[in-house]
Amino acid sequence: CRSLPSYQIARKPDGVSDGSRFPWKDGFEIDSKTHVDAQTILETLSPLISEERKERIDLVCRQRTFDVLPIIEDPYDWGNVAAVCRSADAMGVGAVHIIRENNTDKYKQSTRTSGGADKWLDIQLFDTTRECLSRAKENGFQVVATCLGKDAVRPAEIDWSKPTAIVFGNEMKGVSDEVVEMADGICEIDIDGFVDSYNISVAAALMLWEARRVRLAKLGYHGNLTEKEIEILRAVFYLRNKGVFQQYASILLRQKPPEWQVHRGEWPDSDEE
Repeated sequence: CRSLPSYQIARKPDGVSDGSRFPWKDGFEIDSKTHVDAQTILETLSPLISEERKERIDLVCRQRTFDVLPIIEDPYDWGNVAAVCRSADAMGVGAVHIIRENNTDKYKQSTRTSGGADKWLDIQLFDTTRECLSRAKENGFQVVATCLGKDAVRPAEIDWSKPTAIVFGNEMKGVSDEVVEMADGICEIDIDGFVDSYNISVAAALMLWEARRVRLAKLGYHGNLTEKEIEILRAVFYLRNKGVFQQYASILLRQKPPEWQVHRGEWPDSDEE
């Protein structure tokens, strides 16, 4: 993951009290003394971003969903994780969860990259499979494991109109027995050749493409964020947009508006939550 500006975003508590799986609240801590909202970030950083880039960010935000969640259990090859992140971003999916129960920080190194896609996603790491899948269920996801089995359905048979977490297993061993035990269902992708499985990055791309296709056909839309969630996500993307913000974002957001921006009013007090 590329180096990002030093800031924190307020997270919503677990559980779906508001019916949404969007992970953030409207609160950004730039440093211990500076707390601002999304609108402040958008107004402050807007002059530093081209109109073309701002239009692209807005379009991406409006096509984003957090109701489809790829989960990678015990990955071995970081290149595959990066490729899943790239596919998730391309298919309008906002988050990827990673379980590192047996690998801790040890990954096979790879020359493949995510093309920067990981910085546009909410990536969360979990120490155990049970913790990750329990959290997903608390947040209203149906959990589907990708594996072979007599009860396995095809990707098109999954009800993607429901919030769905899809679990992809280790490159060598597949998903664990614990995943199958906790899952609400299992799914397999058709194969016509001699091999008996797809690479995890390919499987993820196929599943996420199918999720997007079915949601568009069944619901008439894929992205489903509210206007407020779009505003917050735009602020996140503005902060993550370019390396220049590593140097300037926190400085700009701590300052009062210059004279030519005085119509915007004062910054929130430093001790405001």
